[in-house]
Amino acid sequence: KTIIISAKVNPFLILIKNSVCHNTRTTCHYIRTIIINMQERRNELQQAIAKIIKQHRKKSITKSADEIGMGKSIWADLENGIKDPQLSTFWRIAEGLEISPSKLMKEIEDYLGKNFSFIEDTSSKNNSFHLNR
Repeated sequence: KTIIISAKVNPFLILIKNSVCHNTRTTCHYIRTIIINMQERRNELQQAIAKIIKQHRKKSITKSADEIGMGKSIWADLENGIKDPQLSTFWRIAEGLEISPSKLMKEIEDYLGKNFSFIEDTSSKNNSFHLNR
């Protein structure tokens, strides 16, 4: 049996395969918890991107955005942690900041720490939600 839950917050689609739990209320609570945790991780990532971009920007937002063909409001939203850039946008931003995309990503990774993850650990025996093996 497969359960598919689609949250209104894009791009969160959760697919839980072969799931078994004590009751439907537990499943819904667990899935809500996963969605909330994913949203929190997304916000952390956006804030990390914002901080690192701000540290590297040497020109005005308008000039930086113009150089890579981006609207200044989008750049400002990125620096305020509001936007989650696509990979192609991330790449253009790195080039606009005159650093490699891999270096920019590494700095974001370092800022977030090695324990940062979007994947929820479901292996705990104390968890009320269990996956069939």
